[in-house]
Amino acid sequence: MQKWSIDMKKKPELLCPAGDMEKLKMAVLYGADAVYLAGTSFGMRSFTGNFTAEELPEAVRFAHSHGVRVHAAVNTMPRNNEAAQLPEYLRSLDAAGVDALILADLGVFTMAGKFAPNCERHVCAARRPRAGAFPCGDP
Repeated sequence: MQKWSIDMKKKPELLCPAGDMEKLKMAVLYGADAVYLAGTSFGMRSFTGNFTAEELPEAVRFAHSHGVRVHAAVNTMPRNNEAAQLPEYLRSLDAAGVDALILADLGVFTMAGKFAPNCERHVCAARRPRAGAFPCGDP
């Protein structure tokens, strides 16, 4: 049986959602340690405001200027027709200074290591495969 140990010196991180610039600023100014957001592609929260390619670097700069980390959700499982766009998207997140990626797909997790090497990789717990589901095409 494994015994769990808790590092009492490590402070928990308050991670808050930031669906658009207004929400990001509120989270940052009211004490978030980190925010999570998504771009207009590859995020499960596709119907929230999200950040365009032009807005994302500005959001990262604002958060970092206040000592707040930025996590970007890349937590969809891309379809075959989307896969070719993923490397450039991951590079853009890395270039914008995103601190960490929240990932759901093992293939995307692997690609993130190559195309966004400066970003930490975190596994998204919200996405679980279903029996018989093949989001990237039929097997």
